[in-house]
Amino acid sequence: MAKTYKSEALAALHESMSDLHQVSAIDSKIMREFDRACLTLVMELSPAAIRHVRAAMQLQNALGGDATSQRRDAVRSTGFNMLNCRL
Repeated sequence: MAKTYKSEALAALHESMSDLHQVSAIDSKIMREFDRACLTLVMELSPAAIRHVRAAMQLQNALGGDATSQRRDAVRSTGFNMLNCRL
């Protein structure tokens, strides 16, 4: 699973803490706390799951920048949660 950070500042902080962890300056418990605080969960979806999400959100294969941000805002406002999707 790829690392995706919540912000550029948290990315820099996490990378610094990761370096400290590699040289045993901080323990694994503290590193896990930084992982939870700095990283976002990125789910790898199967093609069937992607089709389901697109159908649920009435998305097409390719969207322009404006449509993408509008759809993202609409998804956030509805509280849509991938974990509640059924395939």
